Amino acid sequence: MHGARKDTNVQLTLTAGRSVSIPVICGEAIGSENNALPRCSSDMNALHRGGGCALSISYKSAATVTSNDFTMFSVNYDCPNNFSPVNFQIPANLPACADCVCAWTWVPSEQGSADEMYMNGFNCRVESSTTGTLVGGPRLTYFAVPGSRNPGFRPRYNNPRTGVKNGPQDLQVSGGGGAGTTTTTNTNTNTNTNTNGGNTRAPNNNGGNPVLCVDT
Repeated sequence: MHGARKDTNVQLTLTAGRSVSIPVICGEAIGSENNALPRCSSDMNALHRGGGCALSISYKSAATVTSNDFTMFSVNYDCPNNFSPVNFQIPANLPACADCVCAWTWVPSEQGSADEMYMNGFNCRVESSTTGTLVGGPRLTYFAVPGSRNPGFRPRYNNPRTGVKNGPQDLQVSGGGGAGTTTTTNTNTNTNTNTNGGNTRAPNNNGGNPVLCVDT
């Protein structure tokens, strides 16, 4: 996993019950995220016909996190999408966290690529009225990764066989206050990048904030 750094305070802030828009681009557009499509137009095969993407979180630090510590909290079936920013909805009861590790994963469509999985990690924090402990939710599984149990089919996220729904995932939280075990169920995957309507635009790559790359 690339991206999460032990030596930086730069974090992406996630707000429970809202959404975050994150650039998913080709390598040629790093540093020019707002102009990604023209720069990536010669590399459209890098999209591998989509397949769906997920955001996951671990409540361990970057120094101690392992591949088994991640819980998926948001999925977008329409990802990647022509190198446009992708909107992920945050469950209303995602517990607060001052220093967590998040991950973006993508298992491409079987019609568009060989067996492979992409994973980018980044530092994150969660602003939330929920102060309990995340104890349940869809665990992040791995596809075509040496040493992991291969689910054996694709697409991994946009597939009724996996039981992973589009949008914010159902999470179970123990203890604490706030939203408790109540989750949002809206499956809107609008990729609006404005800050209106509860959406938060993810920062660009300056200073180490996440810009997700489909071909590096």
